[in-house]
Amino acid sequence: MAAVEARSGRGVDPERVAREHAEALVRYARRIVWSVDDAEDAWQRTLEILLRECREVDPEWVGAWLHVVVKHECLAILRQRKHIATADRGEGEDLDGFAALNLPGEEELCERLDLRERARRDLPRLKPQERRALGLFAQGYGYREICAATGWSYTKVNRCVTEGRAALRGMEPRAA
Repeated sequence: MAAVEARSGRGVDPERVAREHAEALVRYARRIVWSVDDAEDAWQRTLEILLRECREVDPEWVGAWLHVVVKHECLAILRQRKHIATADRGEGEDLDGFAALNLPGEEELCERLDLRERARRDLPRLKPQERRALGLFAQGYGYREICAATGWSYTKVNRCVTEGRAALRGMEPRAA
């Protein structure tokens, strides 16, 4: 791989890049597709693209490039799931709305982005235990898994999640 970098002055080592970015990108994909299997599929497709394009990817932008590729692969999986579901119902190519699969609509996705921005701003105001519990909960861990990861009791995890959520709700901007 060093020979490729020496020749073109560009390119990345796909193995190193995959190791460095795998965990964060699978988490990112999981926020989009809501299924661990679909997130893994999107990551696998992204790795295949990375292997094909590794000589052309600018090392300074590889993280951003991977995020874009993962997002597009997640959206392709969502479109594929929608197509399969409508074909199973005998509706052919009807792609209007996502209600059939209970997938989020455009308005809900925008609302989630607003919530993420608010959370990014307000999370530092929470207690460290509340931040940790809510962070693990947001990554898809259940209460028992959070107990195992932190060594806390079920009651403490429940309290941290509940109080953290209440504190975040209290920090919500008031409607005018």
